[in-house]
Amino acid sequence: QADSAHPDSILNYYKKLIRFRKENPVLVYGTFEDILPDHEKLYAYTRTTENEQFLILNNVSNEKIELKQLIKHPLSILPSSGDQPHL
Repeated sequence: QADSAHPDSILNYYKKLIRFRKENPVLVYGTFEDILPDHEKLYAYTRTTENEQFLILNNVSNEKIELKQLIKHPLSILPSSGDQPHL
């Protein structure tokens, strides 16, 4: 119960993710493309439909990753935590 009352709880974070996924069908129905298949610390892929494209970046390490060298076009970023992305 206490976890659901805290806006920054893991439970509420996952609720936000689920709501975001439901509001953006491209995340469910878009074509999947793994864009950095050989990167050991970053799981990066796109989901694309005729009208939109999402770039998903998941840092699977405890280290910060510089995105400037990896991504060559402008991005709109939705941080996965309270930290701002390190660009």
